[in-house]
Amino acid sequence: MSSLAFKIGSLLVRTLSKPIANTIKSQAKEHPAFRRMCINVAQKMHRAEFRLLGVTKNRAGNVPLHIRPLNDAKAVETGANFLSETFIFSVAGLAILSEYIRAKRKDAARRRQVAETLEGLQDEIVRLNRIVEKHLCTHHRHDPGNRDENNTLSYDFNDLHKVMSHVNTEIELLSASDEDVKDTNQKVLS
Repeated sequence: MSSLAFKIGSLLVRTLSKPIANTIKSQAKEHPAFRRMCINVAQKMHRAEFRLLGVTKNRAGNVPLHIRPLNDAKAVETGANFLSETFIFSVAGLAILSEYIRAKRKDAARRRQVAETLEGLQDEIVRLNRIVEKHLCTHHRHDPGNRDENNTLSYDFNDLHKVMSHVNTEIELLSASDEDVKDTNQKVLS
């Protein structure tokens, strides 16, 4: 899937999460099982809030304070809001996580491609070294005025020039793609 299609899909899911969260919220208020769950969640949140604030003892500090539970209407509203916001947060978190994983996979694929290309370039360098060694050895053993040898030498140097041009092109492509990856990684992180 292309990057643009993925981002549009992610935006669509995020946009649809708000109406879905509102539906969850309204169903939580009407459905009996959801109502009980909302009341339980809201009461636990209410008690946790008082504990976090440190309001568990009376002013004298010796008698534990009884925390009054929320009324059912307030508890249902609070619990439904919590479920709705949790859903929206989960969708946003999953969208960010999936974008991160996709970027990591793309980077790993690019790294594999670069490694394969570099391996190919190393093979080309070995081949170039063999051609140069061959010509150096041949040149020292034979008469430089020999026409057949000069034709062979010319052919080999043309071959060497083609290989060197190919290696140069590959290195330029790797440099360009490396810059693109750096730009992409910076965009994902920001």
